[in-house]
Amino acid sequence: MISLDGAKISKSLGNLVLVSRLMADGTDPAAIRLALLAGHYRSDREWTDELLRAAESRLARWRAATALPAGPDAAPVLAGVRRQLADDLATPGRAGHRRPLGGRGACGTAAATLPPRRWFAT
Repeated sequence: MISLDGAKISKSLGNLVLVSRLMADGTDPAAIRLALLAGHYRSDREWTDELLRAAESRLARWRAATALPAGPDAAPVLAGVRRQLADDLATPGRAGHRRPLGGRGACGTAAATLPPRRWFAT
């Protein structure tokens, strides 16, 4: 659930944050996605202007970094991202958090066999 000003965002309350309006105001759709990914998909979150600004800043840094003519090998980073995605799509993270034994991860692997989560700095 995503809330705005402490109340659940819902059509009935009329407190919607429309993607179409954000885009009409010039917000990059990738920044909107990145802001939504800043919290775990199973956790309640608060939508704020600061959340969107931070996502826009992060996206700008990432784009600037990928535009450089050379850089470090991306293979270790990609491997880490793949591990995190396999670990229940864990987007932002909590160190040492584990799912209950016997559960299944996003890729169907047994949760008990997965290593503890390791997180990337954003």
